[in-house]
Amino acid sequence: MNSVPIRLLIHGASGRMGQALIRLAAESPDLCVVAAVSRQQPSAQNVPWFASSALAEIPAFDVAIDFSLPSGVPGIVELCRSRGAALVCGTTGLDDSQHALLADAANA
Repeated sequence: MNSVPIRLLIHGASGRMGQALIRLAAESPDLCVVAAVSRQQPSAQNVPWFASSALAEIPAFDVAIDFSLPSGVPGIVELCRSRGAALVCGTTGLDDSQHALLADAANA
């Protein structure tokens, strides 16, 4: 067990997977959701919520988990790159340019 929890950002927090991740993280002492990001505020959760248009306001995090929409991928990739954070992307329906963006970020 880590002495300091991993700080998570959940991108796409109002969807089914985002809600499941928030619930599961709450059950683990090794994880702490520091930001739930979505276009609309998710149902009552005890985590700080940020609009997807306000990524610059998000506090420090270690890992972002993305289950948003394809249009949200470029923003979260750029945020992770600028913050030196890891990204786990589970978003489906990406086009070739979005796949290339992820591949480029993975090789950076």
